[in-house]
Amino acid sequence: MKKKLIKIIGVFFVTSTLLVGCKKKNKEVEKEEQKAEIIEDKYIVRNSRTEYNIVIPKNANTKIRTAANDLSTYISKASGARISVILENEVLKGNKYISLGNTTQFKEQFSSYTFEKLDKKISSYFISTKDENIYIYSNPNERGEGVLYGSWDLLHELIGYEFYTEDEIYYKNETTINLRGYKDFFIEPTFDGRSIGNYFLNHNQSTCDNYRILNQYNGKEWVSEIYGHGQVVTFVRPQDLYDGVRTNFEAHPEWFTNKTATHANTTNNQLCWSAGESLEDYVYKRFIHFFEKYPDATYFMFGQEDNSDCFCHCEKCEKAMREYAVNLAGLQIIFMNHVIAKTEAWLKENQPGRHVRYVVFAYYATKTAPCVQKEGKWVLPNDLVKPHENLYILYAPITCNFAYPLDNNYFNNDTLLQLKQWNEVAAGHVMVYFYDTNFKYYFSNFYNFGTVKSMYKTCKELGASYMYTQGATDTITGCFSNMREYVESKLMWNIDLSYEDLVKDFIDHYYYEAAPYIYEYYQTIRDRLVAYHTSKGDGGAIYANISNKELYPYSVLRYYTSLIYQAMEKIDHYQATDLDFYLKLKSRIMKEYLSVIYLKMTLTKAEVSESDKEEMKEIFSYYIGYFGIATSVEGGSLIDIDALFA
Repeated sequence: MKKKLIKIIGVFFVTSTLLVGCKKKNKEVEKEEQKAEIIEDKYIVRNSRTEYNIVIPKNANTKIRTAANDLSTYISKASGARISVILENEVLKGNKYISLGNTTQFKEQFSSYTFEKLDKKISSYFISTKDENIYIYSNPNERGEGVLYGSWDLLHELIGYEFYTEDEIYYKNETTINLRGYKDFFIEPTFDGRSIGNYFLNHNQSTCDNYRILNQYNGKEWVSEIYGHGQVVTFVRPQDLYDGVRTNFEAHPEWFTNKTATHANTTNNQLCWSAGESLEDYVYKRFIHFFEKYPDATYFMFGQEDNSDCFCHCEKCEKAMREYAVNLAGLQIIFMNHVIAKTEAWLKENQPGRHVRYVVFAYYATKTAPCVQKEGKWVLPNDLVKPHENLYILYAPITCNFAYPLDNNYFNNDTLLQLKQWNEVAAGHVMVYFYDTNFKYYFSNFYNFGTVKSMYKTCKELGASYMYTQGATDTITGCFSNMREYVESKLMWNIDLSYEDLVKDFIDHYYYEAAPYIYEYYQTIRDRLVAYHTSKGDGGAIYANISNKELYPYSVLRYYTSLIYQAMEKIDHYQATDLDFYLKLKSRIMKEYLSVIYLKMTLTKAEVSESDKEEMKEIFSYYIGYFGIATSVEGGSLIDIDALFA
């Protein structure tokens, strides 16, 4: 098989939305799903000509400018009409336009409206058609994502615009585009905040934007320097100087649970949240440092370290938990409430108008909310453990079994209960941290195909406002990673979409003529995993053994190989007509074939002929290099190809 690198190009994304009625001042309007009306005798573009402009504020930010550029570019590509982007002060009387953001035109048209529904909303937006003009608006105190998402929704409505991956975009060619009538809609996604973490997305801001997800690792919304674990390793490091002479550890050993750890280590230390005002002041000053260093960021995390047995149980902590804090989660919330009171006062004085979201983990020993049961309900025992209005709880059920829904009668009872409890004590401020891979077996498909939608839906019903799903963050992976990114981001935006319809749509547009065989490959994997999990009652945890001969005997792997080669045959004709396109499709198919090769060589090597080994080694060597796949396990070393194929 000849091989050649393909060029990756940037493209854009849109999804279906939930349309909900808005309200004017002093008027209540019931929520209802609505759709834009096609106005038959009015046109945005007619016979490749347009009278419309795209209007943006004079001080439009990057997101709004991107929205305008995308609307202009793709309407032009689809219709041949040139639609210009102009500033609000350039609009002439009688001009028709699409207004993006808080323009003069928008403010004049909607001066009698209130938009409380958009308060503190990142992604939600308002869209309306008035006097043949379309207006898209989001909370101007946020960074403009809502307007950007609204522009993509509008493109989807007008020309079927759809982003699948960074090098696969779809839209219809339409020389005539009718005006759409939006009747004062608020568009509200399933989760206002959405993130997917894997190596590719963490290093590709454009794709994150187009999937409508926030990049927690390298974006501007989250402070990536302190994202994740870091109370000891980032905020309060034992070795840092406290007073210019003594280290933190020397000056305040009571701050730390490990009384011998003079240097930060995430695996053997935590902070004592009852240490008092000296520690609170130190953390407060560290937050101010990060506020000044990252003036445009919104999310600032204060994440406990990644261990389960180093939490503080000193006399002060135990006494506090007995008397008012309930548990370790309560201690952490009380500590952060004290810190936030100080930081919010600083923000009010020094950066007025800035809205910061503080995030702490509910993870391992803090995953249970500090609540008590009273008259059949979970309630806060006191106001001390009530999270500050700007404090968010990132609940991470690391022991969850992702092969089963959260409401399964046997599995995940603890996870479901804890989610219910957190919703009672921190409604609207619960963020959920799910997983999207098995961290011991990157080359084996992780089964959440049939459960992720129901899990998202349950989280939404229980009040979660933010959804994060983590895959492999230390390497590119196969195992339908591209499809997972697309489908999960769509469901995070609109949970009413069908998982299987999204899968089928993605595969059809990503693999072209090879799609039937790739879909059969996906379906066969899914069916085998369902049967395996059902018979074993296990395997859906993130460290379970899902790479074994019972699940993948040689006969099954041989069948998978036949599907891959039939898929390749279907695109073979492109070699003569469009070689670059052929190589692109081939690389997509080979990315999935890597899993089959790896399983063959780790599980059924004795049944593979030497000639097949030689061919598979050539393919495997090239494509793990091509995609930059470094390891087969979390934190593992580079793959030893010679040993694998020996």
